[in-house]
Amino acid sequence: MPNLVKYLRQLLSNKSGVKDFWVGHVHRGAPPVRRKESKYHIPYDLYPWPSYPDYTAGAGYVVSGDVAAKIYQATQVLNSSIYIDDVFMGICAKAMGVSPQEHVYFSGEGKAPYHPCIYDHMITSHGHATDVRSLWQAATDPAVYGKSSGFMGNLYCTAVRAMMLCRPYYQNSYSCMAAFT
Repeated sequence: MPNLVKYLRQLLSNKSGVKDFWVGHVHRGAPPVRRKESKYHIPYDLYPWPSYPDYTAGAGYVVSGDVAAKIYQATQVLNSSIYIDDVFMGICAKAMGVSPQEHVYFSGEGKAPYHPCIYDHMITSHGHATDVRSLWQAATDPAVYGKSSGFMGNLYCTAVRAMMLCRPYYQNSYSCMAAFT
């Protein structure tokens, strides 16, 4: 949460009047799941197209007030039978002409690696239900921010993030690009 607040403060200080703003981990061109045994199953009669409009992962995203109002307007006229909330959000947003923006520290489906250099930037991550309290303590610990301060701290954390996030077999959390932000 502290990183989200820090991000939003930076955003507001750089722009006057944020409009059409929707940010998170973006799924682009994701196909509907057609396997009946999946909890994400969407039958053809409900959604016949080969891919969904772009949408953000449900773990967390941020929208500006005008986007929230547009989404609400869309829900009043669109078929709300799509029960996957993040997909339905994408359908509504597309109908209203709003596109999501990718942010590297909004996680995909994977659990972020445990390291202070990751906590220092993390905004969302999946799979932390059992360890959320210790994760919060680590994320708000002043020592975490101390490790990544200054030139050497930034260099150290960039190297650690690159080693943890840029492995070819490591997926579904932050992209390798997040190591260099």
